Amino acid sequence: MSLRRCACLTLFATLVGFALFYATEAVATSSRIRSLGGGGGYFEDDNNVLRWYGSLPEYGNLAVVELGTFDLDADDDDAWDERVSGQGGGFHVNFDQAGKWGTAAIYTQADSPGWPNGGTPGGQFSALYGRRFGAFTPGLYFRGTSFTQTDATDDSPLLGLSEYLHDFGLGLRVDAAENVYFDLAGEIMNSQFDYIATGDAINDDDYTNTWDSYGLRARLFWRLSEKVALVPLFDYYKDDRETFSVLMRDVAKLDAHLLRAGIGFNVFPDSDNMVLFSAEYRSGKENLDGVWSPAARYHTSRNEFFSLSTRFAVESRVVSWLTLRAGVAYHRIDDEYYRIRYVSNDDDEYVAQRSVRVEVPLSLGLGMAFGHFGADLVINGNTPFSLGYLFTGAAGSEIATFSSITLSYWF
Repeated sequence: MSLRRCACLTLFATLVGFALFYATEAVATSSRIRSLGGGGGYFEDDNNVLRWYGSLPEYGNLAVVELGTFDLDADDDDAWDERVSGQGGGFHVNFDQAGKWGTAAIYTQADSPGWPNGGTPGGQFSALYGRRFGAFTPGLYFRGTSFTQTDATDDSPLLGLSEYLHDFGLGLRVDAAENVYFDLAGEIMNSQFDYIATGDAINDDDYTNTWDSYGLRARLFWRLSEKVALVPLFDYYKDDRETFSVLMRDVAKLDAHLLRAGIGFNVFPDSDNMVLFSAEYRSGKENLDGVWSPAARYHTSRNEFFSLSTRFAVESRVVSWLTLRAGVAYHRIDDEYYRIRYVSNDDDEYVAQRSVRVEVPLSLGLGMAFGHFGADLVINGNTPFSLGYLFTGAAGSEIATFSSITLSYWF
């Protein structure tokens, strides 16, 4: 997935402050994160182990199944493989009760569909390991993704594309005091890209193997009192590699970065209710330079954006087995891009746009817990809330009531 697409998606559902400083059976999942508006770095939950690797020993003996995210905006109503993405699951296990041998986890997950329907490989496998050493908890992380496709017909050239991405990560949790701890994490990516095209008009072979993409991040959890927690966060990601751009329909050199810095406040009136607030600044760019393929849509693409966001969310456990969640955000987004297709030395096609817009997305969800089993659901934003439309389907948008579902089992 391109940085531009990641930024647009996350800007619709950014930041929430949320911390579980009270002992409960339930822990947050990716669906619970979405129902409160996104921004997983601002709260504690089992899904954080995939970015804050030192937190793994906090969430041992857990099984998770992700039913995926349902995309009502997909172009083809019948393309279910494109409309449902992110399905997968994970498994955490403590090797011993005392923690002497640490905690391990494995995850498998499907990303957005591979080329040419999406910009990333079609699936991933992750493995993690963490162990406490007093106040220090290091964590190790590996993720591998791969995608290969070859097309050839009687009247078209041979086209082959392979993309392999391998992340090697290290995290560290430091318990500095009784109510304060730090999380540090980072990874470096090995990118292997191979593109072959042959035919009457094309004869191209491009292979690269680079280690130029990396991520670094840090956050602090500080419980100021029994009812208030402070969570500042800093995150930076650099993406520098060869890839296939769906936007450009061309092999391209990608040079991108994403920076975010923010702060969250989590207020706990009691153990059954949470009030959450956060504010965040984001900025990013994505530069794509193509290899001038004859069939390319564009040869150059430049995009930059920055945003200011605030988020307010609430969670309330209304009965022992049912929790309701809601969040609303304010995003001010400044986005600018231009794209060029070179036609000749004296002529080219040029597209540019600059927009400043305000978005106020709403998120709703619910969680259910029955013993060691839990289910978190995100209510689809396109679902009609009028009962007449809901029963008759007259609005034409009641295709899926829930856009995301996560099932969990603690043992």
